[in-house]
Amino acid sequence: MLLQPFTTSLEALLQSAQSADPAGVTASPATLVAPSLLIIALSGGLDSVTLLDLSQRWREENPDRPPLLAAHLDHGIRGSASREDREFCQALAAARGVKFVSQEVDIPSLARENHLGLEEAGRLARQRFFADLAGCQPTWVLTGHHADDQAETILMHLRRGTHRRGLSGMLPLASSPLPDGRRITVARPLLEIPRSAILAHAQLNHLSWREDESNLDTAFQRNRIRHQTIPALEAILPGFRDRLLAKAKTLRTVETRLTRAGRELVEKLAWREKDGLLFRLEAEAFLDPERLLYAFRHLLEEEMGARLPYGAVLSRLAELAKSGGMGESLSLPGRLQARKEA
Repeated sequence: MLLQPFTTSLEALLQSAQSADPAGVTASPATLVAPSLLIIALSGGLDSVTLLDLSQRWREENPDRPPLLAAHLDHGIRGSASREDREFCQALAAARGVKFVSQEVDIPSLARENHLGLEEAGRLARQRFFADLAGCQPTWVLTGHHADDQAETILMHLRRGTHRRGLSGMLPLASSPLPDGRRITVARPLLEIPRSAILAHAQLNHLSWREDESNLDTAFQRNRIRHQTIPALEAILPGFRDRLLAKAKTLRTVETRLTRAGRELVEKLAWREKDGLLFRLEAEAFLDPERLLYAFRHLLEEEMGARLPYGAVLSRLAELAKSGGMGESLSLPGRLQARKEA
């Protein structure tokens, strides 16, 4: 039922890694390579169990493709239920003939030590876990994110206030840096498939999965959006979710174009020195302020893993361009320097 669209999506992502300019990917081509291993992020829930099922079927039909590894991270939050999740995932992977690995992390402690929320600490722990598994070999992490998750993510970004990037949602394929300098590539082959279709596939194929009761707790923002906000918006504006996702897809196309333009500007005006990176603020750089913004975003996030309030950065750059003397420079995080030149 879902194998064909899943296969089409995953094969397109694999093909994009061999393209000189992969569409929908924020990382530069140099940081995105075809994988020699595919890690299945297996929580035991409906989405990840379906992901494992589809991935294993796909791999059977394409034995020349990279091998699969099912990976489960025990967050140490749900007591005995967490242990049961891990045992369920291990048995499921064994039944599918897929190698399995798991790890237990005390997420509450990690959150306290790093002054993070539980959700953010969990995300950091998963990224570290997957990066450790990848080691030095090119690896992609496959996740079960689907269209409903995408809609929820966009509304969460909108609630916090966001630039166009936030409104474009999650990318189907993205390579991004970790705080420790390593990179992780995440592929989302189910991103355009609604949860209803995933559920139908699981039921049709008699799959079993674990239910996490915390997913029903509306004390969490995502759950409120999932169980209250989106149903209310759909009742008032039928088809709301589909139109939201269509608009997000359009914005991702714009993001891709601007990311490419920013990368081209970096390649033209930036070079490495022994103390870091130097970006020459020539007149051309200010012809398109948004292109300049994306150039610095590429440098800081993709090259150095740093994040900045971009509006403030551009204000400082504009001031340098307007009143700074020739040869004057501006120091930015990540050992990046912007210098005014003719």
